[in-house]
Amino acid sequence: MRMSVEKKWELPCNHPDLLKGAVHVWHVDADPEAVNVRCYRKLLSPDERARASRFRLAEQQTRYIVGPGILRLLCARYLRIEADQLSFAYGTRGKPVLAVQDDALRLHFNVSHAENIVLYAFACDRAVGVDVERVRADIDIIPIARRWFTARETETIDRYPHSSSKAHFLGYGPAKSPT
Repeated sequence: MRMSVEKKWELPCNHPDLLKGAVHVWHVDADPEAVNVRCYRKLLSPDERARASRFRLAEQQTRYIVGPGILRLLCARYLRIEADQLSFAYGTRGKPVLAVQDDALRLHFNVSHAENIVLYAFACDRAVGVDVERVRADIDIIPIARRWFTARETETIDRYPHSSSKAHFLGYGPAKSPT
């Protein structure tokens, strides 16, 4: 689903149903010019507000505030609670997880952002991941593939001609087999 945070951000329904086996992906355009920052700042924990205040540029601060603010709104809707009742813990790499959960719905989520784009993925009873990246002409994909992909995936990318390997890596190229 594609959502925008212009003016007042509203969800399509109060309590979306997340069935086992389903994955919901939410897209938000966190354009600092179009966001009501006060609305999202109020949802943050004191620690999150302190972290936001450490950003020097207002644009970066706004993007930070919107990310966890909307995450809180979405989690609250799925869990049918108020956003201020949520508590997050953070892993070694800063990945948020719900600190306390009701066993009725084991909500898993992942967040990724690049510039104004924020993606949220939600699943029930299983880990989920999502990633968004800004496409850049200067990106060297092979070190990234070697770091994050399986050996088989990296070998597949290595077999593509240099001119089409980046398109294949980013998932927007032709679905032709490597030569």
